[in-house]
Amino acid sequence: MRHRLVLGSEGVLQLPLALVLFTLTSTVFGMSAIAQLWTRKVQIQLELDSCLGRRAILLKKSLNSIESGNGKIQALRIATAGSIATGQLELAETTRRAIQVVARLQELEKLRWNAEQVRWWTDRECRGLKAPLPVLPHKRKPPDLLGENVLEWQNPQPKPFQLTVFRSGREARAFVFEEPDHHGKWQASWKEPAKNQIAKR
Repeated sequence: MRHRLVLGSEGVLQLPLALVLFTLTSTVFGMSAIAQLWTRKVQIQLELDSCLGRRAILLKKSLNSIESGNGKIQALRIATAGSIATGQLELAETTRRAIQVVARLQELEKLRWNAEQVRWWTDRECRGLKAPLPVLPHKRKPPDLLGENVLEWQNPQPKPFQLTVFRSGREARAFVFEEPDHHGKWQASWKEPAKNQIAKR
C-alpha cells in the first residue's frame, strides 16, 4: 500500500515560514552570543584599565612626593648650613630634625610602593600576564654634618616607566614619565610619550 504525501495550500506556506523563523532564531542567538562575547571583552578591558590606572597614578604620586621631599631637604640643608655658619647651633639642630622628618616620609613613600608591588601579584582584577611593577631607583647617601641627604636617582637617563598587563586577548599599558619643562613633576598617561617629552637627568 502506497502512502502519498499530499500538501495543501497551508502546507506549502508553512515550509517557507518555518525556514524564515529558523533563520531569524539562528540570527538572534548568534547576535546574542556575539553581544555577550563583546560585553565580556569590554568588561575585561575596563578591569585592566582600572587596575593599571590606579597603579600608574600611585607611582606618579610616589615619585612626585619624593621629588617634593628632595626640594624641602635641600632648602633645610641650606638653612642648617647658615645656622652653623652664624653660630646658631640650636636652630641648626632644629632644621636637622626637620630634615630627618622629611627623609623618613620619603622612606615611607618607598615602602608604600614596595607594598603595592606585592599586592600587584594578588589583585584579582589585574590577573593575567603582567610585568613586575617598576622599582623606584632612588638611593640616599649617608648623613653628614648638615643631616640627611636627598634621595638620588640612580639611572643616568630614565626612560618612561611602563606598566603592562594582558588577559584574554586584551591589553592595557600605562606610562609614567617626567616632563622636561616641569622639573621634578611626573605625569601618568595611557599613551607612550615622545622622546622630547621626557626629561633628561
